[in-house]
Amino acid sequence: MKRDTSDLTPAQAAYLEKLNQPVLLRGDYFRATMVAYDDFSHNLRRNAEAATLPETQNKPLAEWLSKIEDFDIDVSQTKDSFILDFRPTVRGSFGPVFGGGARYVVDRISFKITSRTFSK
Repeated sequence: MKRDTSDLTPAQAAYLEKLNQPVLLRGDYFRATMVAYDDFSHNLRRNAEAATLPETQNKPLAEWLSKIEDFDIDVSQTKDSFILDFRPTVRGSFGPVFGGGARYVVDRISFKITSRTFSK
């Protein structure tokens, strides 16, 4: 389902358009992304489980936050690390969402997670 974009600023509309462009992903970025995703996938599973529980107040949101397709992943680097931000996307009909994402710092040499912060 396509999101109504009439309420977006020009910068937000440009951001959404950029998300539809092809991506060239370096191998080291891909490896860092896979390391972070392996950890983040536990969050996705917890959200999927929460979507099935009777006490969950917002089951559609929990279900939406259980799929990696509903996230945008920003990858950047420093001299020593890769920084990966998993953020709920503003694409589609379910946005914007505050929380539900995570930031990972992955060592450039060992490809081990050195820091993780979950957004609430």
